Amino acid sequence: MRILGIDTSTMTGSVAIVEDERLVAEEILSVDVTHSERVIQSVDMVIKGARLSFSDIDGFGVAIGPGSFTGLRIGVAAVKGFVFSTNKPMVGVSSLLALAYNLASSNKAVAAVIDARRGEVYLGVYRFTNWVPEEVLKDTVLSPQAALDAVSRIEDDVVFVGDGIYLMREMIEGRFGRSAIPPAPFRLPRASNVAWIAASKMMKGEVDDPMSIRLNYIRKSDAEIKFGGSA
Repeated sequence: MRILGIDTSTMTGSVAIVEDERLVAEEILSVDVTHSERVIQSVDMVIKGARLSFSDIDGFGVAIGPGSFTGLRIGVAAVKGFVFSTNKPMVGVSSLLALAYNLASSNKAVAAVIDARRGEVYLGVYRFTNWVPEEVLKDTVLSPQAALDAVSRIEDDVVFVGDGIYLMREMIEGRFGRSAIPPAPFRLPRASNVAWIAASKMMKGEVDDPMSIRLNYIRKSDAEIKFGGSA
């Protein structure tokens, strides 16, 4: 099963194709993910680079949040377009779970943290057994201090991933030690993780309706707070 995954939840976006347990191709986009044309171009480049055609893709996975509101909308809109044009299935994946998959082989709980702006972080904590995730702490948004307090209440040893680390590095090292922060490559979001999670769900018959899939913003945008309304 070949799955194309897209993660545009942060300023470091990515596009990937996986086939069963094999990574076929992946491109990291360290650019402004608000540029939807870059996402489409990257999809085209990844497919062509893998010497595949669009018809060779069996399904799609996409990060649905939390993260950049605009980035998430662009990623989901792109995948919806692919689904409508190909009639292939899609699965929405938590951005935080996809991040945590970077360390799914760890025997520690994995705390995924994404910079949520406004002095806050999105936080989700997972533990993995044979790459199968268990949600330890439901995806939420907290101040860095409150996030660390929440993680401290978990009995497991913990390791952190995600760009939220840069807001919390000294606090993390002071409370959990330097070993709680992995090398930089393990902190980046990976569309391949989104694709593998989506493939796992598809194999169990768990797919999303493109007409009703909802983004997990967790909180209101600045505009919604100012003018009222919901995302």
